[in-house]
Amino acid sequence: MPSPQSIHCSTSAPVTPGCRASRDAAAPMNRDGRWNRAMAFVLILAAGLRLAHWWAVRDEPFFAQLAMDSQEYDRWAQAIAGGDWWGSEPFFQAPLYPYLLALVYRLAGHSLDAVYLLQIALAVAGLAALARAADRMLGAPHGLLAAALGALYGPFLFHDVQLLKEGPAVALTSLLLLTLAKLTAEIQSKAISSLDHAAAAKPPGGRKLPLTEFSGLVGAGALLGLLVLL
Repeated sequence: MPSPQSIHCSTSAPVTPGCRASRDAAAPMNRDGRWNRAMAFVLILAAGLRLAHWWAVRDEPFFAQLAMDSQEYDRWAQAIAGGDWWGSEPFFQAPLYPYLLALVYRLAGHSLDAVYLLQIALAVAGLAALARAADRMLGAPHGLLAAALGALYGPFLFHDVQLLKEGPAVALTSLLLLTLAKLTAEIQSKAISSLDHAAAAKPPGGRKLPLTEFSGLVGAGALLGLLVLL
């Protein structure tokens, strides 16, 4: 006999969050070729626009002349890369971004271009995560629209090619949204399953936190911590 939840989800009524959670947890998302091609086009467009912007301004005098926060991040990162890991004064800004810059400087030398290319890659990955998060919460068209808007949004393009933490922060926030969307779907699916068991008069079992939910909570907490430190 089908469960009340399965009967409800099989009607022509709009898909409820519970039905979406049950469906997403039961099987991986299936995508037709058109959606995959459209998503690939959006991500390639996002990368192309950012690379074009970087190439157009990289030789401009103002671009290489760092000032204010960018200048301080660069000074701090060079000090860290030179071996001064802790410094002698309290941090007056969140320290994660300078440490990320220092890692790039140690691997590629004092190359701002290497930093900007890394930030472009992070931005494209962040758009992919944003699309998946919006897809899980609202549906595939909304995911594609969110990625397209992010790809074309002027301030995103600007900050992805600046020595500033805003670009990586947006990418981390998108990844956090995706993690929370997956975790919410998993929890909703388990809640629906519990209701189905109750409707079938099955004895309740011990409720243990599944590994997927635990890892989701840990992942979300880690990403939130990185955002605070960034």
